[in-house]
Amino acid sequence: MKSGNMNWTNYFRSTPWSTTRNRVASMTDGTVVQSRRCGGQGMPGLWALLLCLLIFPLFLPGAGYCAQATLAWNPNTEANVTGYKVYYGTTSRDYDWFVDVGKVTTYTVANLTDGVRYYFAATAYDSSSNESAYSEEVSSSACTYSISATSASYTSSANSGSVAVTAPTGCSWTATSSASWLTVASGNTGSGNGTVRYSVAANTSTSLRTATITIAGRTFTVTQQGTSSATSCTYSVAAANVTVPASATTASVRVTTQTGCSWTATSGASWLRITSGSTGSGSGSVTISIAANTSRTSRSTTVTIAGRSFTVTQRGI
Repeated sequence: MKSGNMNWTNYFRSTPWSTTRNRVASMTDGTVVQSRRCGGQGMPGLWALLLCLLIFPLFLPGAGYCAQATLAWNPNTEANVTGYKVYYGTTSRDYDWFVDVGKVTTYTVANLTDGVRYYFAATAYDSSSNESAYSEEVSSSACTYSISATSASYTSSANSGSVAVTAPTGCSWTATSSASWLTVASGNTGSGNGTVRYSVAANTSTSLRTATITIAGRTFTVTQQGTSSATSCTYSVAAANVTVPASATTASVRVTTQTGCSWTATSGASWLRITSGSTGSGSGSVTISIAANTSRTSRSTTVTIAGRSFTVTQRGI
């Protein structure tokens, strides 16, 4: 199974066509309707139905009902097959909804709830409205994604930073920049948890500029000052690194700059959260919360504070 695709391959058994009864009488092609499937009488003759069903769970930005699953199958070769129906629900073999997708071999079921496991099966039907039995079932949970920060601000000088991505194992994602001066240095693709590192080129213009990096469907905004607005702003942090024990703990670092000079602080890992001082103006402090390290191996990450790197190393147990 290729990482990120979460593919399942299932085959329909060869089954006779059956007439389905007590079903919703009319459907608009492509519209999901509430229904339960009922049994029926067997029709004369056997049609062998062989479909390969693949699921590619995807995630679209937003909240609530925003996930989707894309299904694809091999077409039936019988001449009088006129279409397919996709059934799905949150309980195995008990489908709450179906959609008549017509004579296509791929369909995206949208408006699924994030993180909920859905079960899918398909049927084929002919020109006389005879419908096959359910295919073998496939299931998948929609991938959900989060990033450790949504914005960062920099002076006109060249800088770099990082953003942590949190995602379930096997859920793939990408990172793309909207501007040439903001480049993804590493982590332009990933699967599961990961880190995106980026570089900010020096701004030789007098104008402030803004660009974004789309990370796992989330928007991370970078703002960089122009040369005129940045000449009076200099930044320093009280320390360049700290080493902490394996137990959960907190730490604080002091930022020094001129009055009116703004700055941000972003974490490079999901196990390190910024609890205060994620943004500031003038001198201030950044407080971080570090989760317990349950591994025997030490780990490190970088907090980018006012364009400066503050490295946190946590010992293993």
